[in-house]
Amino acid sequence: MHSDLVADKLRITELLLEAVADIAKLRTALRAMTGLIGADVGILSYGRRSNGGTRGVMSTEYGLPRNAFDSAAFPCFDLYRRCAVSQPPGHLYRDAEVLAFARIRDIGMGVDATDAGALRAPDGLARRMAHLDTGEDHVCYVGFARRARGDDFGEERVQAVEELLPYLRRVCTTIRELRSMHALSAAAIDRYERCHTGMVMVDEDGAVHYSNTAARRLFAANQGLHVNDAGCIAARDEAQTLALLHSVREHIQGARAGRQPEASMHRIERDGGKEPLSVAVSARRSDTHQPSGASAAGIAVILVYDPDTPPAQRNEVIGRLYELKPQEAELVCAIAA
Repeated sequence: MHSDLVADKLRITELLLEAVADIAKLRTALRAMTGLIGADVGILSYGRRSNGGTRGVMSTEYGLPRNAFDSAAFPCFDLYRRCAVSQPPGHLYRDAEVLAFARIRDIGMGVDATDAGALRAPDGLARRMAHLDTGEDHVCYVGFARRARGDDFGEERVQAVEELLPYLRRVCTTIRELRSMHALSAAAIDRYERCHTGMVMVDEDGAVHYSNTAARRLFAANQGLHVNDAGCIAARDEAQTLALLHSVREHIQGARAGRQPEASMHRIERDGGKEPLSVAVSARRSDTHQPSGASAAGIAVILVYDPDTPPAQRNEVIGRLYELKPQEAELVCAIAA
């Protein structure tokens, strides 16, 4: 392979790696790959293998509406999604190969391949398309085309781009997983914020990484628990603070060692003759949203129950936790009282 192709591949690899943190670099990488293979236009699209649908189109062409697909440049794209996606991924297929896959599929299904114009004859333009599996039924499609007739892309250039496709697959997989995690995190945070029980996530030093609205309201009132100047959770009584932090460290260290100890219960005294806060400490479960900047095994969850919470709110919490009807939740709370 010529040294200039090797240098181009290295530059594109760097762009792909940077695209994980800066998605704008993905379009830059796509343009570079389009130039590397010798095409005029490149496209990147996403979809699901099971239904053949697509969503989101990235093109190297300026002036196209967002998510618009250039069907003139890629007339066989629909056929590719239906017939070629079952072929080995990571290979840049010609239109003629896509048409052959379609004929084989139609013969296997007992369908007349010439019926209803199902197949389109190649138009003589150089064009290549590939698909990449990005996990959980998701597929990424990438294609390159020339606007004018001419020879096919040189095999050396095709090979150079194909060698970049595993990097593109990893980038697209990572971006999809990150977006999925962000969506789940947003849903989890919304659920926590609507909960009337205080929830606080802390590290081994008691530094608060997350607290929901109910917990922040308790902190602001400085009734029993608060966040000190160091950003750590603390009780009004130093002995209770030390006991709470001891439980936090115990659960975090247990999680690191693969243990799942029972939740530790504490009663945090309050001024003014108010009933103590009921506090439970446990290690962060794998299905609990992890705050950014914290390792999964380095977080403890503190649940704070205020006995002054109105009964209607207690009923709502129990109902949400156990998916009970309002009357059922009221009965459970009455039995537990």
